[in-house]
Amino acid sequence: MKTTIALLTLMFLLSSTTVLGIADDGINSLGVYFDDGVFEQGCTGYTQFDTFNMYFVLANCTQSTVGGFEFNWRFDPDPLGQYVVMTALLPPNALNIGNLNNFIVGLGTPYPTEEATILVIIQLMLLGPDLEMDIMAGPATPASIPGWPAFVDGVDFNTLLPMTYSTLWDEGGQSLDPETQMIAIGRIGCPGPVATNNKSFDSLKALYR
Repeated sequence: MKTTIALLTLMFLLSSTTVLGIADDGINSLGVYFDDGVFEQGCTGYTQFDTFNMYFVLANCTQSTVGGFEFNWRFDPDPLGQYVVMTALLPPNALNIGNLNNFIVGLGTPYPTEEATILVIIQLMLLGPDLEMDIMAGPATPASIPGWPAFVDGVDFNTLLPMTYSTLWDEGGQSLDPETQMIAIGRIGCPGPVATNNKSFDSLKALYR
């Protein structure tokens, strides 16, 4: 995998009035999306060498704030170096002690949740022309809750809760890889809408509440 990125932490934009919605009705559900505002597109086409945004979102969180989170993601099949993570944007006051695939993030300031709580925005470039691959998600390494991605209650940092997985994208059915404990939550290489990076940096910052 090629990475030419600095991991960026975003300042909280208090003037933001964006209200984010999501099509997923799961509780504490981790999904990946390629649209924003109403997160519902979990499968996308792409244009070779163009950057586009991939949003990892926690749906319908049961807690009022989040104090940290952890999950792992990867492509299946492995595109073998044919992608570049340009940037990984995190919530305010975030520290990732993992890496760009294995997020283990602590938040110095509890992060308010809503119907759709953005955890990570990844700006991605694909170098191959006709890639088709699932986006797999699962527990971080090491995992605080074996077998599950997880988040910390922002009110009580001693309370750790598991995330479930979005089922919005389940073409062909979702199945858990017994070895990695990962499951497909989205796909790249679908017919239909093509993902783009059509937002300014300030507009992306504004998505973090």
